[in-house]
Amino acid sequence: CIFSLDKKWASYQEQKIAEATKPRIPDILAIIFDREEALFYMLKSSGPIKLANIKGNVAKKGEETQTSNFYKEMATQLKDYFDRYKPFHIIVASPSFFKDYLMKELPEELKKVTTTATTSSVGPGAAQELLKRPELKEVLQKNKSREELALVDSLLKALSDNLACYGPNEVQEQAMQGNVKTLLITDTFLRDSRESDTFDVIESILKQVEQTKGIIHIISTKDSVKKLNGITGIAGVLRWKLSS
Repeated sequence: CIFSLDKKWASYQEQKIAEATKPRIPDILAIIFDREEALFYMLKSSGPIKLANIKGNVAKKGEETQTSNFYKEMATQLKDYFDRYKPFHIIVASPSFFKDYLMKELPEELKKVTTTATTSSVGPGAAQELLKRPELKEVLQKNKSREELALVDSLLKALSDNLACYGPNEVQEQAMQGNVKTLLITDTFLRDSRESDTFDVIESILKQVEQTKGIIHIISTKDSVKKLNGITGIAGVLRWKLSS
């Protein structure tokens, strides 16, 4: 017997699946280089976009002289791209220890937003190799944490302006009125609701918010979860103010 089963996922469930399978990549400036060649890329969710390929006029191995400082040239180019594109982060990647020399040439403002990584080569597949590196995953986690903290901080500001509610009862009441514009809920709150048999109530809130075109954000990074759990773990930014 052969059968198929179709399941209609709620959008908040689709969100978690999408995050798990293909996290969104913010604009990240990357340089992959060795002692003679440098490739500049902008890493995006759609894939790496090549910006430039420059060659260095460097000394051969064993020679003591160097006709130009390739590392300074790369640092200048990175600064130019950083100012032009304003990326979230920079990744400096190279085989061996070359990246350490470039880091010494970077201005302090760039060092603060730069992560180093190791690649096996500077060939055509180097950018794809970089996308799989753990250093990139760490950068993406930092970006996610930044975005979620901004969401929670906006919620807390809305609370002070009487434009937000929190706790299952308040949120459910406002959701039923179509008043929840943005719902924030922590992954730990969702998990705990399943274990305490209150998930049916929470799921009904999520569905109601969806039906009234509200946006649902499931908060999962440490600092943001701690902040939101401090006001029960579920809260909503409202379309109109609560009555006094």
